[in-house]
Amino acid sequence: KMGEALSIYEKLVEKEKNSSLLYFNLGVIYSRLGKLDSAIAVLNKAVSIEPDYLEALIGLGVLYEMKDNPPQAIANFERALKIDPLNANIYYSLGRLYYRAKKIDDAAGQYELLVKLNPKDPAPYIEWAGLYINQKRPKDALNILNKALSEGIDDTEVYLALGFAYGEDSKSNEAIKYYNLALEMSPDDARAHFYLAIQYDKMKEREMARLELKKAIGLEPKFSDAYNYLGYMYAEEGVNLDEAITLIRKAIEIEPSNGAYIDSLGWAYFQSGMTDEALIELEKAAGLEPDDPTINDHLGDAYFKKGLKVKARSAWEKSLKINPKQEGVRNKIKKNR
Repeated sequence: KMGEALSIYEKLVEKEKNSSLLYFNLGVIYSRLGKLDSAIAVLNKAVSIEPDYLEALIGLGVLYEMKDNPPQAIANFERALKIDPLNANIYYSLGRLYYRAKKIDDAAGQYELLVKLNPKDPAPYIEWAGLYINQKRPKDALNILNKALSEGIDDTEVYLALGFAYGEDSKSNEAIKYYNLALEMSPDDARAHFYLAIQYDKMKEREMARLELKKAIGLEPKFSDAYNYLGYMYAEEGVNLDEAITLIRKAIEIEPSNGAYIDSLGWAYFQSGMTDEALIELEKAAGLEPDDPTINDHLGDAYFKKGLKVKARSAWEKSLKINPKQEGVRNKIKKNR
């Protein structure tokens, strides 16, 4: 009965204007009711009364992050950390926020401190490595993950991260090795089969990739990415197109607003010769993901097949502007001027 609780606490703070605890509890209620601005106001009041109120500072950090205000979130988490320097959750929050603020070295510093606090915990190594992977720095990620191995950490998530990092570093055999190590530890981990499938696909070992995708789906019947990936593979190869459409529709049932899945369905229709149906889906996908080069390329192909050459060229030009390295798209534009 949150409404009744709110009413009581609002009356209480009128009587006890210097109670930081009452303001904190009121902030919790406002937060649960989705009244974030009111929650921030009363938590700030709690902190003004009791500057070292750890829970209130952490609450403000969380709320400011929810309000997409990283500077204020960081400021409150940093104050909280001075009070409780061994609080791992604060380091994780700061790492995430520094990354959002594009302060990569500061973000890395938080994970480094976490590793020093507990060198046997795999989580900070994984977060730290993930930061570098997102920055397209796989070698730095591998250095971090190999530190975890040197600490004797034997963990599925570390092996998955190593597989991904080696894949990004174009070391396919090492990637396969670590994905298989992850599967030795956790044979029913659908993600491991999925990531292994992606690696096999990069190596052009399509049959192995399909096998792993089917294993992933068997283990996790709502694994939308696996349905989409397998369906799109068939569509790209122009084979098993009825099955491709069925698989991608299953992915869309799970995530109806996923632009990438809708693009896959449009492309499967296109490859099946169903150009009108393809255009409907590809236009929808482009509306959801306007800055995706592949979707715009597919849309251009569908427009061209329908004889809409001006629209086709416009879609291809947009695709090329987003990703200028697409020689195939560049050649379509030159050929069809």
